[in-house]
Amino acid sequence: LDLSKYPRMRISLFLLFATMLVTGCQRLPSTVHLSGQLDDFEEGDSVYLYRSSDRLNYREWLAALDTVQLTDRGEFQFTVNATKGDLYQVAGANGFPKFDDVFLAPGDSLHVHVPVRSDSISVSYSGTRAKMYGIYDALDSLWQNDTSFQKNYYDIARMDIDSAWGLIENRYNKKMSLVRAHFEKHPESDVMANVIGKNTYYGDARDYYNYLYYHNYYSKDTFVYYMPENRYYAFIDTQLLTNPPENYSFEYMQFLSGYLRDCFNRDYAELDDSTRYADKFNLMLRTAHAHLSGEALDRAYLSIADEFGFFLERDGFFEKMDSMDAYFSENHHSPSNYEKFTFIKSKYDKLRPGSPAPDLALP
Repeated sequence: LDLSKYPRMRISLFLLFATMLVTGCQRLPSTVHLSGQLDDFEEGDSVYLYRSSDRLNYREWLAALDTVQLTDRGEFQFTVNATKGDLYQVAGANGFPKFDDVFLAPGDSLHVHVPVRSDSISVSYSGTRAKMYGIYDALDSLWQNDTSFQKNYYDIARMDIDSAWGLIENRYNKKMSLVRAHFEKHPESDVMANVIGKNTYYGDARDYYNYLYYHNYYSKDTFVYYMPENRYYAFIDTQLLTNPPENYSFEYMQFLSGYLRDCFNRDYAELDDSTRYADKFNLMLRTAHAHLSGEALDRAYLSIADEFGFFLERDGFFEKMDSMDAYFSENHHSPSNYEKFTFIKSKYDKLRPGSPAPDLALP
């Protein structure tokens, strides 16, 4: 076909090609940019960028998205590809986050300044949606300015159950009132509102569980296997069992671990203390399946794998991890949860009897 004889067709084909080229470029991943300055740092320190959902426990993560060494002023910059909005964390070599979660969507740029921690100077933010992070200051101020609440909170173990419940519920209502009022001004930040709201909920629910646990222990001078407190279970059922958080929540995992242990102790209250570790491991799995489902059951597998890792030398631990893996690989509800499980298991596998000794780097 000689296009020189058909100029209009030649122009049309050129426009079609140009349109396809532009459309193709638009489908390429965009980027998010996160920079900052840490006032409290050591020369040579490095920081690591993670997705918040890649957190395993208090200080462990899946592989970092990127790593940079701080400048001599404590500055850092990250630019990574992103196809959707997500929560991010920057952590040090010890795994501890340097500041709270930040939400970044493709095209966003945010700068975070983290001063030396004190009651009078707070973390500052500039850039995309920077104003929404004022909720962190508002929640901190609520705690710092309510000295009466602080005093009562530290005395909570001595309170009767109605006073303890009232104190925790009152704090929860105050915090959620702040969260709702703040994010009404920032409706574009519904992801952050959801995460902060749920973390507030799980943190307070965990406090109430801890009160029940320790109050019974100290007041009766004996170990109580479960907490027969209907308000507590009514408080958690709609949230824990039907609506777990989409992103990682350290508060949620702590709370889930306590809930699972409590269900275990209720279901097996007559269990003899001499019961073999291997049997307790199996019964804990049975408890998880009896009380949890879906995403919450996935998280229970992670919690059990992480917690029972402290007993590597006991009663066929590695074989039990293998059996958990065989089931979980076929029955997980979220691929990211199974990825975390395999990460945990891979650390234990390096410690199996007969495995090669780790490399030692001598100075």
